[in-house]
Amino acid sequence: MTIEIQNDWLTASVSEHGAELQSLVLSSSGEEYLWQGDANVWSGRAPVLFPLVGMLRDNTLVYRGQSLSIPKHGLARQADFVCMEQSTESVTFSLQSSAATLASYPWQFELQCKFTLDGYSLRVDYTVINRDDSEMIFTIGSHPAFALPLGDAALEDYAIEFEHNETLDRYFLDDDGLLTDTASPLLKNENLIKITASLFDRDALIFKNIQSRLIHLNHKTGGRRLTVDTGGAPHLGLWAKPGAAFVCIEPWYGYNAAQSDSTAFEEKPAMLRLAPGAEFNTALGIEITR
Repeated sequence: MTIEIQNDWLTASVSEHGAELQSLVLSSSGEEYLWQGDANVWSGRAPVLFPLVGMLRDNTLVYRGQSLSIPKHGLARQADFVCMEQSTESVTFSLQSSAATLASYPWQFELQCKFTLDGYSLRVDYTVINRDDSEMIFTIGSHPAFALPLGDAALEDYAIEFEHNETLDRYFLDDDGLLTDTASPLLKNENLIKITASLFDRDALIFKNIQSRLIHLNHKTGGRRLTVDTGGAPHLGLWAKPGAAFVCIEPWYGYNAAQSDSTAFEEKPAMLRLAPGAEFNTALGIEITR
């Protein structure tokens, strides 16, 4: 089931399956800002990544003697959420642990995703609640894919702009989806990455410990198209199928396991930890340029 929310400026729709944003339309023009999925390219639109960003070695979560199979980017994107609350401009979904989730992830939890329209912005609030009696280890991330209208334009007409100048290394993935132990300098006190048909030939651009909170998507003649507010997430993925007319701007609280990492889940770098009964809150913002 898909639920629609709207205000005077935007209309958004969200599926109960995965609590995944399906559409974000500017009312004045009817323009769709979200990639609409294509099974021949990439069928996703804006999956929620929880309780894992990226993947583990052999897709296996090893914790206290248990070895559990967990898919890339976790289990939330493949689960059916329940609508908790709905109004004209807002909708909240909840996913609670179950026998199915415990088969992949050994903690009791609740994940709430609240979508709210405010002017030209969509805000997605994530609340993770530890319903277990032991410390919960997890991470969370967003994976929205934004349409790049071509028409008379080309991919090379678009660019990603960081709020601040950044000095960043790009981390690469190997054939097994694990981070390699080497990185390559990409930005040196710069704030712009131009999109090209070959930019993602080696898969995602993965950056650790970015300084910018606001990430802009620009067109060279049309100006700023939209802005993503990371909510303070420390890491960032940029990705698209090579040559495809979309780009994913992905704020992350974690990243793929590395070739050199221990297989023990509790020893994986860049994980969040939550005491029993405690909550973790973060948000994603998408502002359409007026």
